[in-house]
Amino acid sequence: GLIHAIDRATLAEALVGPGTEVPRAWYAAQFWPDEETLPLIEYNVDEANRLLDEAGWVDTNDDGIRDDGAGTELVLRFFTTTRQLRMDYQVFIQEYLAEVGIQAQLLPIPSGVLFASFLERGVLDTGDWDISLFALSAPALSPFAPYLPDWFGCDGIPSAENPNGKNGWGLCLPEMDSTNLEVGTTVDVAEREALAGEVINEFFEGYHWHGLYLRPTWYAARTDVLDTSTMQDLG
Repeated sequence: GLIHAIDRATLAEALVGPGTEVPRAWYAAQFWPDEETLPLIEYNVDEANRLLDEAGWVDTNDDGIRDDGAGTELVLRFFTTTRQLRMDYQVFIQEYLAEVGIQAQLLPIPSGVLFASFLERGVLDTGDWDISLFALSAPALSPFAPYLPDWFGCDGIPSAENPNGKNGWGLCLPEMDSTNLEVGTTVDVAEREALAGEVINEFFEGYHWHGLYLRPTWYAARTDVLDTSTMQDLG
């Protein structure tokens, strides 16, 4: 419901620049499966309202904020870093969410606090947040994500016993974890692509990550070592 409430395409054009696309997946675009199995969640206020109603969040006291009927209002803590673009995004997203009865508390904080470890009481790692906005680029040269287990895997959920985990949203999809490891050890191109497609779709179906805009990746290559004319579609 929250993502249907945000016009990500308009925000990308207005805040980042004309022609900026909204990603369908966290992975680099050249590895995305077909759009039929990996759709973009479109801006659709009616659908956002329907899903929120269905989840039991309605405005029972007519104050403009949805609640659970037992006195708990839908007020979300929205964290990001102090980078200006992200804070601009926060303000507009707050307005979009208000249109569907969700109040967002904007909390821009230093990146060192947002990304601090579990033992350092970092915001992400302790799970002490509701929405967070930050950058975490996927590998652009391979569909294998070696740091997926730490950031998105079952074994990456931070705790006192596992303080180095980075999976503060608590996602745990065992099949995705095991298939990702297969991607990293599979040599056959077609088989590897098929396995990667499974991982990307499973990642999407976790509904924990939603991209705001595609961020370009730049490369430098030594022309005395590499033939740059053969370097195409790197991401």
